[in-house]
Amino acid sequence: MEKRKNALARLVLYLVYVAEGLTVTQLSPLVTEITNDFKLTDTQAGLINSMSYIGGAISIVLLIFLTRKFKKGWIFIVATALFCAMMYILGTTDTYFQLLVYILVLGIGRMIIDSVANSLLADRFTEGVTKYTNTLHMCFSIGAFVSPIIIAVIKSQVDMGWRDTYFMFAVISTVIFALFLAFWRDTGISDKAHQKELGAQSLGKTLFRDKAFWLSCIIILVYELHQIGVTYWTSAYFETKDIPLMVAQFSASALWIGIIVSRLISARLNRDDIIVPWVTFGSLIGGIFMTIAVAIDQPYFMIACYFIAGITTGAIIPSLIARVGKAFPAHTGVSATMICLFITIGSCIAPILMGGIADAVGMHTAMFMGGLPLLAIFVIAIIGFGRQAIPGKQKQ
Repeated sequence: MEKRKNALARLVLYLVYVAEGLTVTQLSPLVTEITNDFKLTDTQAGLINSMSYIGGAISIVLLIFLTRKFKKGWIFIVATALFCAMMYILGTTDTYFQLLVYILVLGIGRMIIDSVANSLLADRFTEGVTKYTNTLHMCFSIGAFVSPIIIAVIKSQVDMGWRDTYFMFAVISTVIFALFLAFWRDTGISDKAHQKELGAQSLGKTLFRDKAFWLSCIIILVYELHQIGVTYWTSAYFETKDIPLMVAQFSASALWIGIIVSRLISARLNRDDIIVPWVTFGSLIGGIFMTIAVAIDQPYFMIACYFIAGITTGAIIPSLIARVGKAFPAHTGVSATMICLFITIGSCIAPILMGGIADAVGMHTAMFMGGLPLLAIFVIAIIGFGRQAIPGKQKQ
């Protein structure tokens, strides 16, 4: 019976993560259409995606209070309902200001889902958390991968505007949410989700004094500069090239195919001892490939390099989240929330930073922001992990 509950718990969390992943790359093939619709600069277009992560930052503050008053399972349900509702409302947008506000609220719901899902998983599965966290994030990657493909295929057959696209994904998300509601009580998630975490004094002595916890947070922030920047701007950049529109809209998915493969491999290996070298040298390899690809500026070669970079770096976030959660089982909620805060900061900066660079010196120069953060991670990891700053294991 317990085994069935565990399998069902993972399944419903995985499904909701697929729905969340759909929205991450949804804007990429639509950004050109939205830019033309509202007559935006690249910086203004970048702000659209950044607003989602500003909403994510707000959600972090909300979670600090919500997790003290309510069970995580109920918080997760309300956040998922808000997420679906905002997807419908986005289809009614008439002005740029409305779009920013709606994306902000959507970001609040999405980041609460992200943070609480990781915490629920760490609460319930103390054994095999690395494997399950990588699988959870692989499901997120699947959603992120298929989203541009669905949009590209449908747009090639039907004259569908970006508002209709949001409505379509709202329906998909609602179906997944309905499945979650139908089964969540049978999972036993709510039974184990309200574990009381240790107090602030304990946090100060353990989690917040751990150098490698902060190192992991910084690496994740820098990784988001790469992942979200590439995801958001690649399709718009390739649409200026002499390649089929469907290929241009699919281009961002190449990175996510690699990320799926990376997280699948990591989940299958399920080995904590390879996390450090994977983060360190995977970032170096990915950064080199992406920098060379942008320098050569040949679209199909760039797509291939994005795929390689996805394989070498895709497991960074779930592996570090699992590592921190395993090192600090008494603080899964706080650690997941703090990591999501750093994810939010990086994700907020990336689109508007690349948009600003594009306005100033051109989009080709801005595309170098895909590879440079990965090279920065290599340097950070060599300095940090080279000093044996492993979560929960440094000398007291």
